[in-house]
Amino acid sequence: VRRFEEDGLRMFRAVRFGAQLGFGLTPETTQAIRSCAAGAEHIAAERVRVEMEKTLCSDRPFAVVDYFSLGLMSRWVRERPKELRDLNRLPAQPLLRWAGLCARLMAEGCIDSAEDFLRGLKLDGATIRACEAGQELWRQGLPSDDRGWRRLLAAYGTDGCRAAAAMAGEEALRQLETVLAQDPCVRVEQLALSGGDLFDMGLRGPRIGRMQRYLLEYVADHPEDNRAEILCLKLEEFLGRL
Repeated sequence: VRRFEEDGLRMFRAVRFGAQLGFGLTPETTQAIRSCAAGAEHIAAERVRVEMEKTLCSDRPFAVVDYFSLGLMSRWVRERPKELRDLNRLPAQPLLRWAGLCARLMAEGCIDSAEDFLRGLKLDGATIRACEAGQELWRQGLPSDDRGWRRLLAAYGTDGCRAAAAMAGEEALRQLETVLAQDPCVRVEQLALSGGDLFDMGLRGPRIGRMQRYLLEYVADHPEDNRAEILCLKLEEFLGRL
């Protein structure tokens, strides 16, 4: 089995080396891989993931289409994508390139979900969760203003939003990165009032978490108000309405 796996892995490496070094496969090599593609069944998913990721993060990430067109990925997709040309417009970061790939595979009907595809390739849990959240956001539609992005960042976290933006394309990612460069308050730890401050104000148990979420939503809309004195006033105002 180990020998079959090593032989199969050479086919993936041929594509990867071409992507990293900037050359295409010869017709003879292409035909040889097609005729032996069934051997890919013997390769552990973790090893396929490594080759895929190295190709995705190369200067020619669109070369991953060869893995599909040559029949090397048949156990993970139901259809073969036609082309993946615009992946090189995304930064060469694993999360963004995986998210971009998943979006294009879903758009062409090759896979149903990013989560199932990435889980099948044994990606790490953080990347899978980020792409799962990204898929949800991407499908429901992404915001067109900074306020909307701050709200999503507070609700889904940075990685989930970056995955969603990568799925939507370079323009959405550029807008999100502009928001992130402003270092917005998107986590309760960044609030000017800490959980300890709320405890000192008389709040207890679940009410502390509830008030933190309320303040985080408020600050997402009014980032300039993330100051202790203003948040105290907003908290008193909110509690007064309960």
